[in-house]
Amino acid sequence: MLVNELKNIPRPEVVSQLENSAYDFAINGNNNQAALFFRQAAIEAESHDIDANIILELWNNAGYSFYLTANFIECFKAQYMQIQCAKKNRNKESECWIHVNAAHVLLTINNYRSALEEIQSAFILAEELDNDELRIGVKMYKGNYYRHIHEPDLALEHFLDVLHYYEKINHHILIGTTHNNIGTAYILKHDAKNAELYLRKAVAIFEEHNDHVQLVRSKTILGGVLEGYYLQGNGTNPEEGIAILEEALEDSMKFSLIYDESIIRFILGTTYEHSGNDERAAEEYLKVKELEEKESSLQYIHHIYLRLTEIEERRGNIVEALRYLKLHIDRITNNEKVAQKRGDVELEIQIFRMEEKRKNELLEKELQAKQQINEAVTFHTCEREQFLRKLHNHFELIKSKVNDKSKKQIHTLQKEIKDMLNSANEWSDFEQGFIDAHSELERKLTAHYPSLTPTERKVCILLRAGHSTKEIAQLLHISPDTADTHRTRIRKKLGLKQGTSTLLSLTDL
Repeated sequence: MLVNELKNIPRPEVVSQLENSAYDFAINGNNNQAALFFRQAAIEAESHDIDANIILELWNNAGYSFYLTANFIECFKAQYMQIQCAKKNRNKESECWIHVNAAHVLLTINNYRSALEEIQSAFILAEELDNDELRIGVKMYKGNYYRHIHEPDLALEHFLDVLHYYEKINHHILIGTTHNNIGTAYILKHDAKNAELYLRKAVAIFEEHNDHVQLVRSKTILGGVLEGYYLQGNGTNPEEGIAILEEALEDSMKFSLIYDESIIRFILGTTYEHSGNDERAAEEYLKVKELEEKESSLQYIHHIYLRLTEIEERRGNIVEALRYLKLHIDRITNNEKVAQKRGDVELEIQIFRMEEKRKNELLEKELQAKQQINEAVTFHTCEREQFLRKLHNHFELIKSKVNDKSKKQIHTLQKEIKDMLNSANEWSDFEQGFIDAHSELERKLTAHYPSLTPTERKVCILLRAGHSTKEIAQLLHISPDTADTHRTRIRKKLGLKQGTSTLLSLTDL
């Protein structure tokens, strides 16, 4: 379902308000607040049992907003909630792409092992669905994984398979993207000739189809290859490389691609410095410094300080050189702290994944027990129904052979049998079996929250098993409003704050 179609689906007022606030924060560049509001909107949406596609979209927006603020732990948790939602609604295609996105986050923090596990999970789902488009999308990302860990031959093997598929279906933009990826893999192999070949193909495709963002990025890499930046000074055509970089710089400014502008200016600064033009080099480096401080990305800033230190030293400006050197040392120290923090984030995500895996295994056992109980109850119900129908028919046969008084008694018995046949399923039998299957949760609820009534404990168990409010109402023979009231009382007795998921709290028990 498309995002614009989701906008037309009605939501509870609280969800709409939170979602609108989140979009307002996102538009104004406050991604941290946007993430918090998207997350709360997703939690509220889950509690109201609204369209699953809306819940998926809200968790996706929360995860992406957390990613933009480099809050990778919360980003990964939001992706996990997406996966749970997709699994609950048997949406394997969405689940597949969420695993791919999770791999991207893990690669960002250099957690390669976990990233590969996510990619493998995505590939298994693509195979189950027998979907070529999904298989190829996952294969492209596996190629990116191998490129990240500097295994260019394995990356090329995957990228070339992907290219063959996209050429077969004649998807021009994805062909261009794959050419670009192949070119970067050849850079890792220090193969300037093939890198140039594929990058020129990518540039030609993006020019033809007016894809300005991809064009700027392909030109940046191609210019860097020709000039020699990516291949340790072994450029194949430095003059053309500089010309292409200047074209890319002009377009990056035209389309406000600040990240790309920083990269291009850094490459040009390096080029001018190597050619002995310190004045032009310093101009480019100072511009990169200004751009990075404005965007708070600081990707190249410590390199910039070191380059400016060397330039000022050559110029004889020792005071300025020392100032930049101090800034360089401070930035290196800060980078070490950031690296340590990322290591902590990686460890926390690893612990989170292990805990969730354990919870999933427990839930799987509970679901298997539930299925066995359901099968037993279904069998019992069918057997009982068959017996009652036979009994009813038997009474019908003997009615003609007895007196009026006996007929009246038989009629009364037949009416009771009909009432039993038309009655709701026997919750008492199901209840006992279901509670037995969840005895551990029942014990914890009784121990930790003694104020919960027996009915409220049943609601908790059914919530934990993944039932909606409507399903709980049917199973307990109560109205949906009454079931909703029970949920509200449960939240109060569990001491849950607004924005905290009841399901997550029960899962954590």
